[in-house]
Amino acid sequence: MAGRTSGPRTRANIIEQAFKLFCSKQYDQVTYPEIERATDLRRGSILYHFKNKQELFEAVVETMLLNWSASLDVPPPEGDILKCFIERFVGNCGKVKKSAAAQGIKNIHLAYYTIENTAFCYFKDFDKRLRQTREVEHRIWTNVLTRAVEKGEVDGAAEPEVFARLFMSLYYGYVYSSIRDADGGDVNLLRADLFALYDRVKMK
Repeated sequence: MAGRTSGPRTRANIIEQAFKLFCSKQYDQVTYPEIERATDLRRGSILYHFKNKQELFEAVVETMLLNWSASLDVPPPEGDILKCFIERFVGNCGKVKKSAAAQGIKNIHLAYYTIENTAFCYFKDFDKRLRQTREVEHRIWTNVLTRAVEKGEVDGAAEPEVFARLFMSLYYGYVYSSIRDADGGDVNLLRADLFALYDRVKMK
């Protein structure tokens, strides 16, 4: 029995199920009995992996919020560097939305928003960690734009660091505006906005 509940798959499942709970209600409203029912595990098995609810919440934030973003998981671009990156970036956003819906999370952006707000209260130095994640994302976009300029895909007058922030602002604006949408927003609108900016910087 211990072997069935002590492995990495069990830990990952606890985090996944806890994510659903923490994104549906406030931290202090999530109870151990709810976690037990969601994971189909006894409390002892849960405590084997996480010594308390605080540690479990921190693991959820680390895994689902701080260690993942649509830009981090983009494969190396091919052909037109920036164009390919945008296509794959939007593709990642769509995959996450579909995966969340399959797990019963209708609006993934609202889920992230709920957990992020809670993390400011229950996760030490969350604001610092979140800034670090955003800085990594900015470096990724900056590197893609720099390579696109070097290749001649993007106008040399476009400053990579500045336009990296603009692309990110479009994305996070889409995320925030989608919080109130029943289905978490239309990724095709995100794609249209990103390519509208792309059309402004690509070489004519």
